[in-house]
Amino acid sequence: MYPLLGKTIRLHDQNLTSLDGIDLTSVVNLYCEHNRLTHLPPLPPTLKRLNCFANKLIELPSLPDSLECLMCFSNNIKEITLPPALISLVCDDGIEIKNVPWSLEIV
Repeated sequence: MYPLLGKTIRLHDQNLTSLDGIDLTSVVNLYCEHNRLTHLPPLPPTLKRLNCFANKLIELPSLPDSLECLMCFSNNIKEITLPPALISLVCDDGIEIKNVPWSLEIV
């Protein structure tokens, strides 16, 4: 559905507890699902796709305006403020969603 153009970092299924020390500069696609992450570092302004589902996150950092796709289900997130470019969101029921863009498809 979304082409993987640009710098992609795949860190899924590695039992990580942190992304500290990982250079996210210029990253377009970040896959960090199925780990034990409790927080995410600041995200780069180039990010278009973030898959962070199935972790232990309780909140997300500020999402860059460039973000188009967010998959964050199976966490403990209570609230998300969405960026204007977002077109696809997969999250859990019960999350308070702020700033819903008109073009958003919620799955």
